Amino acid sequence: MAWFLRISRKRGEPFYWATASLGLLLVLLLLACGGGELVASPATGDPLGMPSTTLAMPTVTEVPAPSSKGDLLAFSSGESIYVMSLADNSTKRVTDGYSPSLSPSGREVAYCKDRNIWVVDIEGKMPSLLAEVFYRDPVESCSLGAASVVWSPDGRFIVYNRSRTGGSGISEVWVMDREGKKSTRLLQSSAFLLPSWVGANQIAVYQGPGREGGIITLLSVDGQEQMVIPTQLQRAALSAQKSPREDVWLLGPIIPVLEGGDILVGSEGTWDVIAQGLNPIWSPDGERIAFIHDEAIWIMREDGSDKYQLVNLDLLEGRPKGRMPLVSSFLSWVAP
Repeated sequence: MAWFLRISRKRGEPFYWATASLGLLLVLLLLACGGGELVASPATGDPLGMPSTTLAMPTVTEVPAPSSKGDLLAFSSGESIYVMSLADNSTKRVTDGYSPSLSPSGREVAYCKDRNIWVVDIEGKMPSLLAEVFYRDPVESCSLGAASVVWSPDGRFIVYNRSRTGGSGISEVWVMDREGKKSTRLLQSSAFLLPSWVGANQIAVYQGPGREGGIITLLSVDGQEQMVIPTQLQRAALSAQKSPREDVWLLGPIIPVLEGGDILVGSEGTWDVIAQGLNPIWSPDGERIAFIHDEAIWIMREDGSDKYQLVNLDLLEGRPKGRMPLVSSFLSWVAP
């Protein structure tokens, strides 16, 4: 440093002081970085403190990172209804009841309680009776009540199942308007029927098996039969849901005693078994499927790959132990 200043002095006074000031600044900077010596970065081990080029290995987790989409998934467990946000994997209890269905806006939940149909906002506030559908049949000496509800994609209608209390003998499919004032019976059967929506104006119901296997019946909201799709499956008590993006159907068991039943994807006699479980449903984009298996909710791709557990129902509060409902926890998935 002294040698550098002597050379600078020979070049003239102004140059000398400019050089001295610059030299002093360099000394102060070196002292600030560690007493004038180069130090290793504790994070990288690089003596110059430069970022490391070593790539971190990916971490494999049971549940993948939350979705960037604001999708909502509603489900029932025991006598409680929950809503999960797939954006942050947060779950909240909304109200008492079973078989929930989210409105297309994601702001309300229609559900069954005391065998009637109720509606509540997404925060669990202001639950109200939407339709009193519980009915005692004096001729058949039985009681009929709501077992499932499904909101139409445009929010104008709600289709529901009304079945015999105790689980066998009579099952009906009804559709009503959003206010719960006008109802129309579409089907009646001795087998359990679970309706689903195909677009905003058609209702699909799996029926069977018959002599040549089960069928998927498509109905209009006024009860007119519009199409019958043969499945060639000798199975009963299945749900049938059409993919939102292609002509492919998703079939799966809906009764808890069929827990180990096959979940199928295909159409008209050509089916692939993709998993074992209950109540499968499509994601709104048709790329994933949610289903119930071994007291947990799972998600997988449409070909059955990349399965992961979303939530363990046994770990939720408010779930009575030792209870098996007639129909297991229905799932509802919307993308508001």
